[in-house]
Amino acid sequence: MEYKDIEIPIGEIQEGDLVFCPDGKWHEIEVLPIQNKCLYKLTTSAGTVRCSYDHYWVLYKDGKRQELSTAEIYGILDELKGWNIGVEDGATLLDLEMLEEGECRCISVKDSDDH
Repeated sequence: MEYKDIEIPIGEIQEGDLVFCPDGKWHEIEVLPIQNKCLYKLTTSAGTVRCSYDHYWVLYKDGKRQELSTAEIYGILDELKGWNIGVEDGATLLDLEMLEEGECRCISVKDSDDH
């Protein structure tokens, strides 16, 4: 099966959409409600993403793995710049900026340890 990367607004995410996970496989998602939360802009070597303060990230460096929330990363950002995100050879964390509160939507990943 062939897949195509697309970007869509959070309001258009649907049950059954697929996301690529660190296990190297595509997984269906469960869509959670849109919420207003404190947001951040996370910048990596692959681009930027807006995310909530309570989104969890898996970070890697020199064989070490950490799972931290966006807010936790913000608190120790200088220590984590240069770490890889998602997978050991993933995009590199470059910066994290706090934004104002805004709309965000979380998803839950089905059939994966990386929810």
